[in-house]
Amino acid sequence: MPKNKRINNRALDIGCAVGGSAFELSTSFQHVEAFDYRCIYQTHAPYSSELFIQTARIMQQEHKVFFKLPMEGDICEHATAVLPILNPSCTNSNFGSIRFFVGDACNMPSIQQLGTFDAILCSNLLCRLPDPMAFLGALPNYLNIGGVVLFVSPYSWLEEYTLSSS
Repeated sequence: MPKNKRINNRALDIGCAVGGSAFELSTSFQHVEAFDYRCIYQTHAPYSSELFIQTARIMQQEHKVFFKLPMEGDICEHATAVLPILNPSCTNSNFGSIRFFVGDACNMPSIQQLGTFDAILCSNLLCRLPDPMAFLGALPNYLNIGGVVLFVSPYSWLEEYTLSSS
C-alpha cells in the first residue's frame, strides 16, 4: 500500500506467532498491533499463544532469541534467531513500535481499544477459528477506507478447530 494512501500508517497482525510478520510490517508501518490467537472455547491447545507472545517480546527487546531444534529423539541442536537490526537494508525498521498481546480473533477488542488499520494480516488463522463468520463480519470495522486485508491460510478446516457447520 503506498504511503501517501494511508490514513494512520498502522498495521494489524492477527495470528502473529513469534512475531516474524509483525517485525517485517514494522519496516513499512509506523505502528503494528500483533496478537496470537487464544481460543477460549478450545479444550486442548496445540501450541501456547502466551509462549509465542513472550518469545516475540524477547526478540523485540534483545533482537535475538535462543532455542532448541529437535533433531531425533532427545537430540537437539541449539540455534539463534536474530532480527536484522544491523542490516543496512532495514534502516527504516521500527521494532519498538510493535505491541504484542494474546487475543481472541472471534472476540476482538473494541475499536476504541484497538483502533483501525491501513493493513490487516491474517496468518494461518481463518480455518482455525471456531466461528470464522463472526471474525469475517467484524473485520471490516477495523479496516480504514482503502486499506488492505491479506489472508494466508492452508484452508485445512479441521473439525478440532472449526465445526463443519461453521
